Amino acid sequence: MTTTTIQNENNKSFKEYTPMVISSIIVTLVLLYVDEGYYNFNWMANIGNWIVGAFYAGIITLIQIAIYKLVLFPLQGTLRTGLSIGIGVFVTLTILFFVIFG
Repeated sequence: MTTTTIQNENNKSFKEYTPMVISSIIVTLVLLYVDEGYYNFNWMANIGNWIVGAFYAGIITLIQIAIYKLVLFPLQGTLRTGLSIGIGVFVTLTILFFVIFG
């Protein structure tokens, strides 16, 4: 394999996962706004909240990618990406709900 081929494959995989990363960051920011900040942005001043947010975003992204790769592999295109985002967010929030309140 040449360097150009490897770079093209890396760019393709980065573009493939970008919507999942963006959606997980958006969901995490909404969760932090509601949970940590009590509907205000004072939580942004605390570094500990950012660490928790990065942890949440990482978990959401990993679950979305796992669903994308392991469950929805027969599908192609934006349907596969959209379903992996929706199902991944739902599964992650359900797991977090039972971990926190269970």
